[in-house]
Amino acid sequence: MDGCAMASGSPPPRFRLRSSAECSPNIWLTGRTSCTSPVPPSNPVRSIPPGSEELLKDYPGASVYCVDSLNACLGEGALAIEAAKLAETGIGAEEVFKKVQAMRKRVNEYCTVHSLEFLRRAGRVKGPAAFFGNLMGVKPIIVADADGAQAAFKKVKGRQASFREIVALLKESIVNPEEQTIYLAHADCSEEEVEELKALVKAEIPCKEIFVGYIGPIIGASIGPDAVALIGFGKEVTFRAAE
Repeated sequence: MDGCAMASGSPPPRFRLRSSAECSPNIWLTGRTSCTSPVPPSNPVRSIPPGSEELLKDYPGASVYCVDSLNACLGEGALAIEAAKLAETGIGAEEVFKKVQAMRKRVNEYCTVHSLEFLRRAGRVKGPAAFFGNLMGVKPIIVADADGAQAAFKKVKGRQASFREIVALLKESIVNPEEQTIYLAHADCSEEEVEELKALVKAEIPCKEIFVGYIGPIIGASIGPDAVALIGFGKEVTFRAAE
């Protein structure tokens, strides 16, 4: 194997690190941290991700590069796929590291939720705001901002309106869509809704293909069932929730 990629919402356990060490170079994504590591390399250790100390004991000459992916779910997965493609070209881990560093802020993620209840439980929305928001059908559009924070970007009313909005936002920000895959992540949405959103994407964005995957349980617990997101590579993300 020329390269491999892993994505996980938690630090990789020892056996997974050991098995992935057989690939050279390796691409690891754990939580919001992407790591590239050739085995064995000549570059010094730049930073050590959780769990990689065990790998370094077995491969003392290894070099580890860590990248905060600034994204979550399939936004992080998209970076893992691109990193694996780079590894398959035969370039070194340092070059993969630099390219992934450069592309991480071009991941454009637009997510919407079905209900504000789970955001309320997670402490992201106050009780009265969640109650009246649900009553009026308010759907926040959530993005990964320039610092990697998941934050509300704007609000719309209605489920179908939120679908149209995330498609419109991605259409405006994506670059060279015909050359790339758009990622659709959802939290157990019905097949009908997934197909509805795919149809909207196909009608508005001439992408190469659409990959459908699931939102994981860690993020899903905060945004609730029927949440859905679109992810693609495009313009650099400059929005900062804190500003």
